Amino acid sequence: MMPLTFLQPDSMARVTAVQGGRGATARLAAMGIYPGVVVTLKRCGAGGPVIVQAGGSRFGIGRGMARRIMVKPVD
Repeated sequence: MMPLTFLQPDSMARVTAVQGGRGATARLAAMGIYPGVVVTLKRCGAGGPVIVQAGGSRFGIGRGMARRIMVKPVD
């Protein structure tokens, strides 16, 4: 298990946990990011938002929130 920000671009991973309060987990769940979902990290550069794809949607989230998403890489 590792933070989403540790993945390489275009890597797929299954969300294992979302660490944080109710507000953060509810916001991520509304975007379709919750335990059990497979996500793809699209971009995680030095600056700007972290771009994540969940299902057919792409979202930009802050680096701090992305660090709260724990994932396990999918082969």
